[in-house]
Amino acid sequence: MVRRMRTPSAIAERLAQTIGKMPPRLEYFIPTVTLELDAELEALFWFVITGICYQTHRLKGKIGNRELHGSDYMIGSALRTLQEAQNFWQPEHLLTLNPDELRSMFSDDGISAHSTLDRVEERLELIRDMMHLLKEKYNSRVMNIYNFAEGKVAGKSGVLSRLAEFKAYSDPTQKKSNLLVLYLNKRGIWRVADPESIQPPVDYHVMRVALRLGLVSIDDPCLNEKLRARRPVSAEEDATIRQHIQSALMNLVTKHRVDLFNLDSALWMVGRNCCLKDTPVCQYEQCTRAGVCTLVDALNYTCKLRCPFADYCSGAMDDEFRSLTETNFSSIYY
Repeated sequence: MVRRMRTPSAIAERLAQTIGKMPPRLEYFIPTVTLELDAELEALFWFVITGICYQTHRLKGKIGNRELHGSDYMIGSALRTLQEAQNFWQPEHLLTLNPDELRSMFSDDGISAHSTLDRVEERLELIRDMMHLLKEKYNSRVMNIYNFAEGKVAGKSGVLSRLAEFKAYSDPTQKKSNLLVLYLNKRGIWRVADPESIQPPVDYHVMRVALRLGLVSIDDPCLNEKLRARRPVSAEEDATIRQHIQSALMNLVTKHRVDLFNLDSALWMVGRNCCLKDTPVCQYEQCTRAGVCTLVDALNYTCKLRCPFADYCSGAMDDEFRSLTETNFSSIYY
């Protein structure tokens, strides 16, 4: 049977409807500790963790009786330290952090050798850069990034421009910067004056979902082949694809009035649970991820044992689209 492919605009309309029916659970994405934190400490926590949260495939461990992976474990482990040792989360201490201390934070028992964290020196360099510049320009206070910008996201003196001065936040599509602003605004820590200026954060899960959905098309045959063959792309090629996806997602926000936080949360969760790189779950009752899927933990959604976008996803209907995947590009940004 031949299935008629839908246009990007038709896909966007259906996607907007689906997103509206599966709102995220805020505590999953922006968890807190039981202690009452002041705004500065909470802002510092998310500033640092967002800055070093990239390429976390190998990171895993156990918190309580839950097995966690990737960013879930990174955030959960860091929150445990925030709950138990707030002195750890002081700019002066973070500035002198050593490899063993960083590994220890991301281990089940506080023993450095038991941590699965990789690229440790690279992440430490980013933390030190954050603390140095924070001290030099913002009196060691993350809240001053927001205060000096007068609460504005856009513009030469806005939050995004200020964050771009930090190495961890210097990527061309401002993925981590937009994610940080999105989260802190949602938590009410940075109540920004122009929330419409926050752009969609496009990480590799979101990229994969957007490409397979058919929200954007890659007109360059060579670049298309690189994606399907999973060959490395240049920084310029990577940024170009992310910018196209960012524009398509922003259209969902402006034209279809989709809440950006809800959109990003849903696409990211579908990417890491259903639209897997090698074994996407597109058809009814073919899901084998029972016990490891976190989609229903994060979203108000009743699982149908397949991707919630499958009815209109180009990748679910066509092998060519399904073979598309995220760029093969390694960096400190995604």
